[in-house]
Amino acid sequence: MITPFAVFEPVRIGGVTVSRSTLHNWDEIERKDIRIGDTVIVERAGDVIPHVVAVIKDKRTGREKHVHPPVTCPVCGSAVEKDEGGVAFRCIGLNCTAQVQERIRHYASRAAMDIAGLGEKNVELLFSKGLIRHFEDIYRLKKEDLLELPRFAQKSAQNLIEAIEKSKTTTLARFLYALGIIHVGEYAARLLGRNFRDIEALYHVQPDRIVMIKQMGEKIADSVSRFFNDPGNLRTLATIKSEGVNISNPDYEIVSSEKRTLEGMTFVVTGTLPRSRKEVEELIERRGGHAAGSVSKSTNYLVVGDDPGSKLRKAQALGIKTISYDELVDMIKSEGRLF
Repeated sequence: MITPFAVFEPVRIGGVTVSRSTLHNWDEIERKDIRIGDTVIVERAGDVIPHVVAVIKDKRTGREKHVHPPVTCPVCGSAVEKDEGGVAFRCIGLNCTAQVQERIRHYASRAAMDIAGLGEKNVELLFSKGLIRHFEDIYRLKKEDLLELPRFAQKSAQNLIEAIEKSKTTTLARFLYALGIIHVGEYAARLLGRNFRDIEALYHVQPDRIVMIKQMGEKIADSVSRFFNDPGNLRTLATIKSEGVNISNPDYEIVSSEKRTLEGMTFVVTGTLPRSRKEVEELIERRGGHAAGSVSKSTNYLVVGDDPGSKLRKAQALGIKTISYDELVDMIKSEGRLF
């Protein structure tokens, strides 16, 4: 998130000299009508954080300049986008140095590329030593480089190298989620995987193509389109693939061959089932259904296993039908009908 701040002549407040203050966001700047060159009143909120309270407009000379929201990231030059309905501006650049550590941590997380050993502390260490500055640097790490670092011995270094190598074989849905595209979570990534054959099919995609996908709104469509129309991001993706990352897309192949018997239905899974919850949710989504994480009025069925939790009580309170795993399988076989 790009946060504006004010720089002003040093002033003593509560025994402390301050010369800058957060301006929070551009809506706050507009609300207070803060301009470059203004004289302002500053206080320390809670005697700690400097805060611009107001502008002394009587002191304006006419030479003050309006502060405009950014069009590009002040750090890396990539495009920025504003949260729909929010106040935050965010950089979409994959390799923005201001956020690369957090992006790499997300990229390596279990639901994404699943690179064990590349957690917060190791990412921070590798970044501080200059071994990873960009996404593609992950795939250029060498065991001998790791062994020179304080947190790595022979086994831990070898384990990380093997985890990185293993991550080179992944699916499009996982890879899209790993990229950390704004508003694109695991479910949206799977929807994109079902509707685009490969990563290249998303290059230069336009929003109107994305909104054609059921359950994809304008917010996600705009975010995906901006990401895949950013030249820097496309160069990074090409480099990652050149490092040997192989992206398959079973979701697209399955959708092409299987009947979408659960189209338009929302399911929630609870309790212990014959298959893992993730496998059951993937089964539902491959057949066109939506696997939600929590029970709501829009839920059609709660799939109940052994030892269900509070989701069952909520479903009963809302009058939502409960079914077993076997009944779910029967629904799929009978093209969405429950007997």
